[in-house]
Amino acid sequence: MNQERMQAIEVEGAKMSNEAESAYKLGMKEFRSGNVHEALQLWYHASELGNPDAMYELGRIAYEVGELEDASSFWRRAAEKGVSTAMYEMAKLAAEFGDEVEERKWSEAAANAGDPSAMYNLGVMAEQELNLSEAKKWYSLAADVGHSSAMHNLGVMAYQVGNLVEAKKWYLLSAEAGDTDAMINLGLMAHDAGDDSEAEKWFKLARPNTKSFEIRD
Repeated sequence: MNQERMQAIEVEGAKMSNEAESAYKLGMKEFRSGNVHEALQLWYHASELGNPDAMYELGRIAYEVGELEDASSFWRRAAEKGVSTAMYEMAKLAAEFGDEVEERKWSEAAANAGDPSAMYNLGVMAEQELNLSEAKKWYSLAADVGHSSAMHNLGVMAYQVGNLVEAKKWYLLSAEAGDTDAMINLGLMAHDAGDDSEAEKWFKLARPNTKSFEIRD
């Protein structure tokens, strides 16, 4: 193939990529405006031109209306193009069908692509298998990118081995990220330490609509 032909192909490819991105973005705009039918048409067009984000959105819509085969098809295509959220959706879909092998495969793919929810899920799976070192590894990776539930679980693991300083550190980080379970655990730790005003502060943050709190020892 001569150089002129190669350049022509590259130009055509760039045009298709730009068209696909434009169709995807316009589809998002239509969707946010409530024009679902128009959004779907634009996303279908974008997906046919190879846009992975459009594939992901089509998978999400298909899942929401119960079309699981279509959802799986769109998410798989997006995952194969490197969309980590699509990889994790494939993992969750596998979990729904009780396929632990596929769930782990896609969770690992998503985690390795940087998806924090997949990292957290691998931590949960490892903890259920009593592989605590593996669980801590995945929770730590997820916590490093801001996953509040992973921070909370690291706190629980530290508390279970009697490392209260480490437990409080992770609970505080998790609570600052909005995790109410971490707030409750901070309240319980404060209560155990005899600081009931600190305990009530955390309980109120966790349950702002509750007027009074009673802890049964």
